[in-house]
Amino acid sequence: MDAIVKDIEEEAYDAKALGQALEDISREYCRTEGKISGQQLYFDKQVRLPDNTEDEKFNWKLSGLFWKGVAKFGVTGTIISAFGQMITDGVSYKSLLGAGGKFVQVFGDLAKEAYKESDNIDIKGLLFGKWKSGSAVAGLPNVTTGWGRFCSSISKQVKDFKFSNAVTVGDKIKTATKWAGVAFSGITNAMSNYAEFGTVKSERFWKETVTETAVDVGIGILATAAATAALGASAPAVAVGTAAVGVVWVADTATRALTGWLGGEEKGLTETISDGILDLGEKVTKGIGKTFAKWSFGF
Repeated sequence: MDAIVKDIEEEAYDAKALGQALEDISREYCRTEGKISGQQLYFDKQVRLPDNTEDEKFNWKLSGLFWKGVAKFGVTGTIISAFGQMITDGVSYKSLLGAGGKFVQVFGDLAKEAYKESDNIDIKGLLFGKWKSGSAVAGLPNVTTGWGRFCSSISKQVKDFKFSNAVTVGDKIKTATKWAGVAFSGITNAMSNYAEFGTVKSERFWKETVTETAVDVGIGILATAAATAALGASAPAVAVGTAAVGVVWVADTATRALTGWLGGEEKGLTETISDGILDLGEKVTKGIGKTFAKWSFGF
């Protein structure tokens, strides 16, 4: 892993050097063009090539898949993932918020273990993930069938968000950090929607932000439950976690490819589901309003 990170750092350095060279070339081009045309041209390093070009290949976002998978390998993997994401994707509000969410998760994991009885603390599992056979369904009822594992997994994940189910102080801290993770997701969605709408005064802005955040949580829960059901009762927690990441990645990639092909604009899985829910809700509301208006007119 150290070798991979080192290679990525070297590639990032080379890319930065190449970017600087391109900036110098563009600046010199502007000077030359200005002399020929007699107009003063300015180089803006923020200018980017159009997103949609004939030669552009579909972005598979493999780096995101890799680092999200690494994050399932305990506290160590989560920390490596946080820094790795910023190295490969650059420092932006999304990568910083993502890293913040991961560090909050680390804090919650550490707190939960710290408040356990000393004999029950699993240092190896905490640092590198739970590899023990059956650890994914440990403590879950009705795990003899795929459907039973699916339902039990969903039930447990939902309960993990309830403070009433937290027994120790560590459990309560862990629950708090789960809600903090939802908050980080909400902030990310809000900033993305702000870039789309250009204002926070739009009703649709708030609807999309709330719905997308809820969909993010729901997708994660369903993917984990599906992986738990598919891998069986003997599956380790690490395997279920990485499989869930893969399921979401495949679904998101397929959605982006399909929406880009059909509508000319790529939309991820979360945005597509959210837009579908909101659009359907608006149509139903309008339909009910028209029906009520006709009914009232009849009287």
